[in-house]
Amino acid sequence: TSIPPLRRALGAAGVPVEVASDEVPLVRDPAVLPLLDALRAVVNLDNDDVEEVEHIDPARAEALLLGPLGGLDAGDVRRLARRLRSREKEQSKVEGRTPRTSRDLVRRVIVEPGFLDGLDGPEVGRARALAQLLLDAREEMRGGASAEELLWMLWSRTGWPARLRRSVDLGGGAARRAHRDLDSVCALFDVAARAEEQRDHVGVRA
Repeated sequence: TSIPPLRRALGAAGVPVEVASDEVPLVRDPAVLPLLDALRAVVNLDNDDVEEVEHIDPARAEALLLGPLGGLDAGDVRRLARRLRSREKEQSKVEGRTPRTSRDLVRRVIVEPGFLDGLDGPEVGRARALAQLLLDAREEMRGGASAEELLWMLWSRTGWPARLRRSVDLGGGAARRAHRDLDSVCALFDVAARAEEQRDHVGVRA
């Protein structure tokens, strides 16, 4: 857990650093994966090609809700699915069609604007907040926002930073894990910032 801050301190002092090859690459670090997954979702909100590798399928949508940006737990997702399924049964009867599956309904929470309209409850509120954040980030992307700016937006507009700060205050193992996660997130922002400095424009897809 001391490697990231130590590497940055030595690098700032001009000391060459070579990290052992068994260190987890940043793009696979568990702490940064939620941010990278959310960024991919922002890029692919309109992607309806189920054969395309970046398509947001039900599993990816559920993972976003269950991750630190969404803040839901498994029970929340089940309650959300039940609410959606109950509404779907009524609507499908009126429209004379087969009800959509619970997994498809949960996916639509992420990719279909306003899909939660008319529903309430704490789990609905958290899911709605995540869906709106992704939509807002997409608008920023279309307006020319850089990858660094989008990552910061996805990070700062959720309860994840506050939860990590509370974990740090608790001390012990929780604090060590929180420090490690914060180091990894900071390293991700450092990489995005350096890329921005090195190029006239950083495309989010890159």
